[in-house]
Amino acid sequence: EISLGLVGSEMCIRDRAGQYAGGTGASECTDCLAGRFSSAVAKTTCAACIPGKFAGSAGATKCADCGKGQSTRSTAAQTECQACESGRFATIAGQSKCNGCAAGQFGNTTGRWLESDACHVCPPGTSTSGALAQTACSECEAGYYAPSPGLSYCVACASGRFAEEPRSTVCAACAPGEFAGHENTTLCTACPPGFSNNDTEQSACKVRACVRACVRACVRACV
Repeated sequence: EISLGLVGSEMCIRDRAGQYAGGTGASECTDCLAGRFSSAVAKTTCAACIPGKFAGSAGATKCADCGKGQSTRSTAAQTECQACESGRFATIAGQSKCNGCAAGQFGNTTGRWLESDACHVCPPGTSTSGALAQTACSECEAGYYAPSPGLSYCVACASGRFAEEPRSTVCAACAPGEFAGHENTTLCTACPPGFSNNDTEQSACKVRACVRACVRACVRACV
């Protein structure tokens, strides 16, 4: 049996779902291209599969969901889905894009759908500097540290402390006779002549007692 697909002045023979009338007076119906579909007869155009769905062959009557661990990366009219990149995952079917691992985590395998399989915490001494969907963690710079796993950012050493090497997990205290006057110090500085301190973890040096005595003597001599 021959059926006619008719919309306005456009007609084609043997019109069915998955096809469309290609133009005015067309005698043959045309299959929808892969990535597009037609769910009813007598259509003049085929609709694009929305992001998260695909049609792998011509003549589709509907689009299929991307599987778990896949997406169309927010793009419509796709003929196939792509595996989630490293640092990403898709927990349900039909996702238009894969979710990114949280800051402080990284992923180094593709096509994962469980977050627990896709994402791993950064080890101590590293971070992702606040970024999501990372494939690796970055070492803390000298002057910074990460004392525990899974930190989004490395922490600056406080004044009076220092971290000479990258990837530090702790900042060391400045020794007596040294100081670190600001945060993120990589080395402590020796107190200048006439100044000292007797404690660790100092942010400044104090004038030595003998210097103060000399200043007082000079002031009295000039009065």
